[in-house]
Amino acid sequence: MKSVIATSLNKFPKEKGIYILSLQLIESKLITVGKLGSFNFDSGNYYYIGSAVGSGGIAGRIKHHFEITEKPHWHIDYLRYHSTFKSVYFKISSKDDEHLTALILSEIMIPPIKYFGSSDCNCSSHLFYSKSNTNLKRFLSDFSKVNFK
Repeated sequence: MKSVIATSLNKFPKEKGIYILSLQLIESKLITVGKLGSFNFDSGNYYYIGSAVGSGGIAGRIKHHFEITEKPHWHIDYLRYHSTFKSVYFKISSKDDEHLTALILSEIMIPPIKYFGSSDCNCSSHLFYSKSNTNLKRFLSDFSKVNFK
């Protein structure tokens, strides 16, 4: 896994692929997630799997997530508003890898909210939780990583 520290958002490729956002919620919080409803989010680490297959590729999608929006579009935007951006794992791949990655993570981590980020597919969730900083190094060996400070 190649790892760098971001000094700007230009560390991300414009190619299409998938990504995992690593977010931290400092304190537990009740958050309304659009039409999905309101949920208690425990403090800890959250990992969100997404695809970037539109114009701008991975760079464009990460730019969207990095900037906190007042008008949420995706489920993750609601959590992102309350959380700290820690790092992003990404790889150039097909959209199908998004679902495979979610399936694998669902076997090793807790999916705290059913259908979070997965209302357009058959995955149980695209959001996963860990109380402590989970070591995903082996699982993410074919991803690149960008840390934010």
